[in-house]
Amino acid sequence: MDNIRDKIISGFAWEASTKIVIQVFSWVSTIWVARMLTPDDYGIIGISGIYTGIFLMFSGMGLGPAVVNKDDVTDDELHSIFWTGLAFSLLCYGALYLLSPVIADYYQIDGLNEVIRVAGVIVILSMLTTIPHALILRQMDFKTSAVISFSVNFILMISTLGFALAGYGYWSLVWSVIISQVYGILANFYKTKYIPGKPTSVKTLLEFYRYGFHIMTSGLVNYISTLWGPIYTGHFLGQTATGNFQMANILASMPLTKIGEIFNQIVFPAISRIKNDLEQSKSLFLKMHSHLLLITLPIFSGLALVAEDIIPLLLGEKWISIIVPVQILCVLCIMRISAQIVPKILEGIGKPKANVHYQVILSISMATSMLLGVQWGLNWMLVAWTVSFPIAYIYLFKVLCSSLDITVAELWRSVSASIFSTLIMVASVLIFKQAVNMLSDSMWLSLATSIVVGATSYFLCYYLLNKQHVKEIVALVKGFRS
Repeated sequence: MDNIRDKIISGFAWEASTKIVIQVFSWVSTIWVARMLTPDDYGIIGISGIYTGIFLMFSGMGLGPAVVNKDDVTDDELHSIFWTGLAFSLLCYGALYLLSPVIADYYQIDGLNEVIRVAGVIVILSMLTTIPHALILRQMDFKTSAVISFSVNFILMISTLGFALAGYGYWSLVWSVIISQVYGILANFYKTKYIPGKPTSVKTLLEFYRYGFHIMTSGLVNYISTLWGPIYTGHFLGQTATGNFQMANILASMPLTKIGEIFNQIVFPAISRIKNDLEQSKSLFLKMHSHLLLITLPIFSGLALVAEDIIPLLLGEKWISIIVPVQILCVLCIMRISAQIVPKILEGIGKPKANVHYQVILSISMATSMLLGVQWGLNWMLVAWTVSFPIAYIYLFKVLCSSLDITVAELWRSVSASIFSTLIMVASVLIFKQAVNMLSDSMWLSLATSIVVGATSYFLCYYLLNKQHVKEIVALVKGFRS
């Protein structure tokens, strides 16, 4: 266990340090690019991404996580998985290529056919990294994984910005992804020295495919869930509303994707190695979940509070219409981030089927509620999504607590300090923000005051409520430095 604990600490050190840097550059790059592109540009990319993403889910077949989770894997099995996966990804891209004109005709958007066909290459590129990346995660070599991820994201941001400055418009968001993916393939193969060999009979892979089928199914249903927003906005509200939804979702979900990715990157390989020890698995989840909410609750709440200042200041007046959508999505993301690592925990302990059930419940509730809400516009669609989310959320935690023998009291104790501190922070910011606005009309002053007051009140309150946890975090940071 000590070896796994050391690797987890090392993983957080590398993942957190690289993600912090990437997050800063990502915000700058996103804001800079957003000022050069238009909602229509993001709209066409969002619509093309719907169909590219679906085929991307199919092509992976969930084989990467299956390799990570299995106790023992032979070279013959790795080779067979690689070649069968590559063949299937080629079939998926071929199908997407043939369907792209039909999709473009349905939306009646110029250039959509070409965008789908070019962006669809990612379906093949993604599969090529499956085996080498899985080998890195099996060894819990989080340093290598973090460095490669950092490099891929840095290349993505630089190339996106470069193409946008060169006047490529929405193509900036396509070619940059392809370039970064190609680099990721080369880096993963170079670090693992993996060379695909001659495949053996696929009959030996039944266990992988059985596990992978559940991973693929849950991933596919989850992806479909993310499509309800662009589909409904694109059909009922138009291309501009779709672009507004995409940008609002990007901004509000950045902490969810960036910070949540750190935890998911670590928790799945770690829980896969200790899945036969119930107490260690339970302890790992409670600590991970507690740390996750400690970090993200004030971020989402703070972003909702300062959205009316930060969006016009950083993105410009043309994006003012996304202020309310961002605020609504921040409230939703508080629940989403709490549920972020639970599917990975269930998959890690060998219960991927439970995650499938969760994703189905989530998708049905989203489809129904968002369809009702979109009739009154984008904001009401997002409100309906937020109201319906607890249906799936409650089911997910009921399964988790049953699987790891976690009581409601234990779960509450692990997060109560973060929740109370966030409520104090919100109240403090609202009071000071109102006072500042009475004295000055400066958005910069309002923004700066909100950040200082929010951060101070949150961390002071948390220290008073949970000094022991603060000491543990200090010890963890010292572990990072060592």
